[in-house]
Amino acid sequence: MTRTIGYRDLLAEPSARTDVEVWAGALIPSHLHLILTPPDPGALRRGPAPAHRQHAG
Repeated sequence: MTRTIGYRDLLAEPSARTDVEVWAGALIPSHLHLILTPPDPGALRRGPAPAHRQHAG
């Protein structure tokens, strides 16, 4: 549960900043599932992608 909350918090700010809507997510020990709706094609690269790299790091 702690890792899920940590990832959710890590994803919240960049997603809000780039207007990417986070609909759902599942953090599994070996991988992650997210349902995201970006406002434009580059929004995922500008917002959630850096947060994901930081978490996976």
